[in-house]
Amino acid sequence: MSDVQCDEIWGFVGCKEKHNRTGNPEFGDAYCFVAFGRASKIVLTWHLGRRTAQDTERFTEKLNEATAGKFQVTTDGFGPYFDAIHMSLGTRVDYAQLIKVYAAPSENEHRYSPASVIDAIAKPVWGQPDPARICTSHVERQNLTMRMQIRRLTRLTNRFSKKRANFWPALALYFSWYNFCRTHRTIRCTPAMEAGITDHVWTVEGLLDLEDKQMETYRNQNFEGKDFILEDVAFLKCKLADCDLYYSGGDFEWVETQFGNCRFHCRGAAKNTLALAQAIGMLKSQTLPPTVVPTSQRPN
Repeated sequence: MSDVQCDEIWGFVGCKEKHNRTGNPEFGDAYCFVAFGRASKIVLTWHLGRRTAQDTERFTEKLNEATAGKFQVTTDGFGPYFDAIHMSLGTRVDYAQLIKVYAAPSENEHRYSPASVIDAIAKPVWGQPDPARICTSHVERQNLTMRMQIRRLTRLTNRFSKKRANFWPALALYFSWYNFCRTHRTIRCTPAMEAGITDHVWTVEGLLDLEDKQMETYRNQNFEGKDFILEDVAFLKCKLADCDLYYSGGDFEWVETQFGNCRFHCRGAAKNTLALAQAIGMLKSQTLPPTVVPTSQRPN
């Protein structure tokens, strides 16, 4: 990933902010922050919150976890981006802003008419951003796609979310479908395929029942004092020390992975498998961690 554009799209829950007379934090403005990969068209991460410094930082922290290496980031001129990107991503990104200058609305403009853009100022902030790639057009086009395909975000509608708890999963489902199921007309495949995350177009059925779910893979990493639920997890050439591993009987994998003083907790159907293994002496095999403890407790 070499070029990321960030923007936020406005929506609301329950009522618009100016009509939230009770001050209920669950109602009013609901901004969806989006990080968009320019080349692969993938939505790298997103965050639902308010247009505040705190939620901006939460968004950039998610972007930091979703990316690796050095890349260029472009945002609009929203003030909290500067501190949030500096704190979360630091100097591993080349950061630039595209600041748009809007004309004053004329007297005969309608209430919902967008203001005219009279200038766009490309402002390098730090690093060495490529001037030719200081752009937010692609993520803004993604905003339009969201408004067209998510009825809750359509302007002048009565289908807005009535509960914030419903808005979040609706967005999560959309972004999963967009990345894995929808063939993008520009790249002629799904964004996840273009980014190398998967090699096929997922079906909606497979997305919902997780038939196409891929393992979360850790490669060449060291962990100490961590908790892991082993279902759909693969460790490749990793080292785990003093970790608690919870297993219920699903698929997992480890290859050339070392375990030091780890505890293997079996739950559900896996407890019966453990009893059989103990009976036939299979626990002496090097394929299992050194300590196995049956338990029905989930990690905190």
